[in-house]
Amino acid sequence: MLDVMAGEGHDGEHEHARGRHLHVLVPPVLAVEILSPSSRRTDLVAKPDVLARFGCRHYWVVDPQTPGIRVYRLVGDADESGEVVMGEATFEVREPFEVSFRLSDLTR
Repeated sequence: MLDVMAGEGHDGEHEHARGRHLHVLVPPVLAVEILSPSSRRTDLVAKPDVLARFGCRHYWVVDPQTPGIRVYRLVGDADESGEVVMGEATFEVREPFEVSFRLSDLTR
């Protein structure tokens, strides 16, 4: 399950044991995961591969404890781990859309 998904292409919703669950038919433009201690390995190792195989071109992993963001981009058939922004730095990207904010604002 993802914490945030941007895009179109789900066929409705149904209740899942952990909450709302979407049936995704096409890759999202952006997937965002908020790290938690129980899912850290899955979110940093397994999900980038699964999302790359599905065709998701942008995957961000947010660590609210650091704070930090790791950016993955689909390059060819595989996810490429790009920049890691941490601490008081400003997170800025132009794709899949332009956004900029200070990471320290995530914990306010």
